[in-house]
Amino acid sequence: MLSKMEIEKILSKNKYKREIILADPSIVEESRGWDWGKFTVRPELVGCVYTWMKEKYKSGDTLDDMVAAIGVCPDRISHSLKLLEDHGYLTIARTTKPYLYRVIR
Repeated sequence: MLSKMEIEKILSKNKYKREIILADPSIVEESRGWDWGKFTVRPELVGCVYTWMKEKYKSGDTLDDMVAAIGVCPDRISHSLKLLEDHGYLTIARTTKPYLYRVIR
């Protein structure tokens, strides 16, 4: 078992500290009616990703930064980003590495 000091040391290596990110309730409600297709994410996660993008995202942040901040696997975050893009909440510039994101509304 890790000591408190070891846990703090591991967490301090992340660019973002783990924090509670509350899902945007309007996105959660709206996303319940979306066609999810092959995606296996919950509306609450889509709301959390949108909130993080709107409040914390800085140009140049990567998917790994989002994973560290939100605490969910990359596939789930990637699916959430794609759903938000499909429904007009984000744009994703895939011509650059790392991808650049922009919140539209």
